[in-house]
Amino acid sequence: PLESLAVRLTPENEPVSAIATLMDDLARDLRSLQIFAKRKLGAKDGSHLLLVVDQFEELFALCRSEEERAAFIGNLLTAAAEADGLVIIVIALRADFYAHCANYIQLREALAQNQEYIGAMSDEELRRAIEEPARRGRWEFEPGLVDLLLHDVGHEPGALPLLSHALMETWHMRRGRMMTLSGYTASGSVRGAIAETAEVVFLDLFSHEQREIARRIFLRLTELGDETSTGDTRRRATFNELILKPEDADTTQYVLKVLADARLITTSEDSVEVAHEALIREWPTLRGWLEDNREGLRLHRQLTEAAQEWNVLNCEPDMLYRGARLTQTQEWAVMHQDEMNALEHEFLDASVSWAQREAAEREAQQQRELEAAQKLVESEKQRAEEQSQAAQQLNKRARYLTGAFIITLIMAFTALFFGSQARRTAVTAEKDRRIATSRELAAAALNNLNVDPERSILLALQSASTTRSVDGTVLPESLEALHRSIVASPVRMSLTRHGTRVLSTDFRPDGKQFATIGDDGTVIVWDSMNGEELLRLPGTTEPGDLVTAQRIAYSPDGKLLAACDSAQIKLYNPDTGNLVLTLDGHQADVSAVDFSADGARIASADILGSAFIWDTDSGKSLLELAGHTDAIERLTFSPDGKWLVTASSDATMKIWDAVTGDLLHDYSDFTGLIDSVAFSPDGTRFAFTSEDGLRVWELNFSTSDGVTTITNQEVFGLPEGASVTFSPDGTQLAAISGSSTAGNTIKLWDATTGRELLTLAGHTGWVMGIAFSPDGKRLISTSLDGTARVWSLTPGNETVTVASPAAVYGVRVAYNPNGQEFATNGGDGTATLWNAETGEPRLSLTEHDLEVLSVAFSPDGTRFATGSIDSTTIVWDTASGQKLLTLSGHEAGVRDIAFSPDGKLIATGGFDGIAKVWDTETGKLIHEITEHQGLVLGVAFSPDGTHLATASTDATAKIWNVKTGKLVFTLTAHNDGLPDIAYSPDGALLATGSGDGTAIIWDALTGSKLLTLIGHSSQIQSVAFSPDGRLLATGSEDNTAKVWDVKTGQEILTLPGSLGAVRGVAFSPTDGGGHLVVSSGDGIARVFLLRIEELLNLAQSRVTRSLTTAECQKYLHVEQCPSQP
Repeated sequence: PLESLAVRLTPENEPVSAIATLMDDLARDLRSLQIFAKRKLGAKDGSHLLLVVDQFEELFALCRSEEERAAFIGNLLTAAAEADGLVIIVIALRADFYAHCANYIQLREALAQNQEYIGAMSDEELRRAIEEPARRGRWEFEPGLVDLLLHDVGHEPGALPLLSHALMETWHMRRGRMMTLSGYTASGSVRGAIAETAEVVFLDLFSHEQREIARRIFLRLTELGDETSTGDTRRRATFNELILKPEDADTTQYVLKVLADARLITTSEDSVEVAHEALIREWPTLRGWLEDNREGLRLHRQLTEAAQEWNVLNCEPDMLYRGARLTQTQEWAVMHQDEMNALEHEFLDASVSWAQREAAEREAQQQRELEAAQKLVESEKQRAEEQSQAAQQLNKRARYLTGAFIITLIMAFTALFFGSQARRTAVTAEKDRRIATSRELAAAALNNLNVDPERSILLALQSASTTRSVDGTVLPESLEALHRSIVASPVRMSLTRHGTRVLSTDFRPDGKQFATIGDDGTVIVWDSMNGEELLRLPGTTEPGDLVTAQRIAYSPDGKLLAACDSAQIKLYNPDTGNLVLTLDGHQADVSAVDFSADGARIASADILGSAFIWDTDSGKSLLELAGHTDAIERLTFSPDGKWLVTASSDATMKIWDAVTGDLLHDYSDFTGLIDSVAFSPDGTRFAFTSEDGLRVWELNFSTSDGVTTITNQEVFGLPEGASVTFSPDGTQLAAISGSSTAGNTIKLWDATTGRELLTLAGHTGWVMGIAFSPDGKRLISTSLDGTARVWSLTPGNETVTVASPAAVYGVRVAYNPNGQEFATNGGDGTATLWNAETGEPRLSLTEHDLEVLSVAFSPDGTRFATGSIDSTTIVWDTASGQKLLTLSGHEAGVRDIAFSPDGKLIATGGFDGIAKVWDTETGKLIHEITEHQGLVLGVAFSPDGTHLATASTDATAKIWNVKTGKLVFTLTAHNDGLPDIAYSPDGALLATGSGDGTAIIWDALTGSKLLTLIGHSSQIQSVAFSPDGRLLATGSEDNTAKVWDVKTGQEILTLPGSLGAVRGVAFSPTDGGGHLVVSSGDGIARVFLLRIEELLNLAQSRVTRSLTTAECQKYLHVEQCPSQP
């Protein structure tokens, strides 16, 4: 603080040494500030030095030097106490730091005599703070914008800087002198503002070392939510926890100060937390860190908390890790030493030492028990001898038999009673054991999501089977594990019919089939949808020979399939298997083959370094290309067919004129063989792999006077990769990982930036070939483990997943009453109708100017309505997409829409705080409801059409008589705004979801509260009843959807959202609610199965193996695997 004070007091035109001198003076003499003021102001009449110290609490939170802190306080107090009043001191201090000030007597007295308490701003004060400065500057707000700002900001610590940033960005996007809803939306709203601030601070204000520390800080300030069925939330951490090494203390303090100054974190007496949870949800960089190794982070968090608890309890040995938990944490710690702080290291070391000590004690105990057993044998022998002697006395006991008989009867009845009780206890104990085992397996399934999703499915199936096989029940934890593991697993098929190593693959251009070739030359053609074998073409080579020399490729029209067979290329009809043509001319085994884009030519290469270009129709050799000195690994035509690139084991890559055969360029600055080359579909980029890794270039071809010049510029390079290929749209690159896992995985990267997108793991042998499907949604891989795998590349899905343009206010969803399709809104002003079974879009509606906020179908499904932030509602013909009616009248965005049961009325709720009821035929306004004091976010008609329910940010729901428009009653039990409301199908119940994180079920006739549903950790954004009214679904900003039993209020199921809050939930209407659509803020909507039998069948279809013996031993605690469920 002394340095900051010296900098502020020293004029800019004075040398830097003046700052250091003043800083030293302030540290040595508490009168220095007073002396400085007198010297600078001199005899200027009426002049004063006003010194404002903002965030005075940082003096205690961030300053670690007591001497410097005391000097700073002393200078302030000495100057302020001077009778001439030359220096005026104003400090801003958070109330929770008052106790620290009490340690300084003069400061305590000064505060007691001169303080002004400023409490948290109320909504009305915030409103004035927004509107008054604008009014004075003659700026205007579009109606509803201020209400929306207040709703989005909330009352969290750090809200004011968020509001300030959002207002500034909205002002930049203003229209004339009007700040608009559309400008606010375009600026990214409050959530976008904090994410932007975080990214700028992280990239512009920190060095590489400081960024790494900032990353660790944010990870420790985030409470992971997957395992507890909640979204990620903020977590408070102490300063000591955040300083991992003593030598990093100063740098960590600096990073914390920068983050605090940017209002990204808030500090208290000895701890830190994220300023606003929107940062965790909305900052892509932080989301990426969290998703990269979520299970590892969870292990680390558990270690942190265990170490802290151990420390609080004076290092109690009972708190140390043991058994599997210790083993798992040790495995994680091997690769994450730098992530652990001193206490965590100490705790783990103590756990290991104690485990070793206990193991030694167990061994000693076993030895003692063995010795005791030997003594027992000797004792029993002696007892037998004594019993022999006692038998001689039996005749004396005959007279006691009558009495003994009576005693025996009494004992028998007693035994029966206690035996029955014991059996009941045993049954209960066995049930408890099954439940505990099932939960353990469900937790293990979640822990493996990022390690091996297929293993997660297998463990989830075992979890469900543990209870279901006995009493037919499946625990909620098992259901959640099944859903999450199915969503996480990208494997769709594993094909094993080759019986040998599988080397190469290609998709037919129509996507209906793909082909694979084994190391024996056998070609199999497969149905791409179900994995059925369509055709088998026997090979002629011995398995294991020339592993890299087996390639296949479809012609662009899909009518030919080229397969390498020793020194020949054979062209087959892929439908009939008939041999069409044989290309013969190579003197050695063929190692590569590729068709030109027009299919007129085919290029091939061999292991001696020769390449040919052939006429596809005649089989005539057009060109022979010579120049390589070793095997050509791959070759490819440019998309326009003008160039051919060959890559060789001789560590060179050559570019040829594919028409003349001229060598245009020879690249030789590589280490080792070049094993793969690929052009992007548009021909602007070029990727290749070598022992140097994967590189992407931009190639420019220019021809002048018949001479072609080629220049290249590197876009990015990666340290690993083999067998590279571009996705059909050119946005992604797939390559076999060249990492220490021996090439068992495939990785996908962004083709422009090189950012890693996805890792596909599961092969147990080196991956040899990869190919994208024509639509880019799937990828095939072939491996030396004898399998070909089909992977899904679309966002994690259970049955159907669709993607709409991300929307600031989230994507909502509505089912057509016919159950055949559902609709979502989009951030680009569109709404889309999707086939509920296939996920294919049927219709896209594009008339709105701005983001669509709401969607709804009429009861008969013939009409469809959309509400937009452009303040209009449009009614469409569902079949044709024709616009039937436009409803205008709201002064801000239309957040929710509902048709009346007879379809004659439509209700709309707006950001302007008004609900309106319209005639759907004429567009005439019937009622206008203005009594809410906040935004109207939800509207719903009762099933009999007599009442309309509205939900508002004013924390109330109101029930209205549809005929008269009069208020019937108000629901007031929530503590925050209500984003949604719904009637049960029979009209007896109402459900509301609230920003307070709860949902309430009400009696729809009386308005009495029946049940409060507690389980979400953040705002509930949507509610929906199942068609039979037995279930209620809720969607929340905690990134989950939950399903509840309406009768008991019990939570039945938790489902994962995508990235961002769950904004929409909808049950399928025609199959008894067997499916639930869950839509999120990032535009992703997923369809989940709710029937257990269907879910289990789907899970079984997504696995390609059983648990291994090692897995059974680790997770099931058995030596041999039981039969798989």
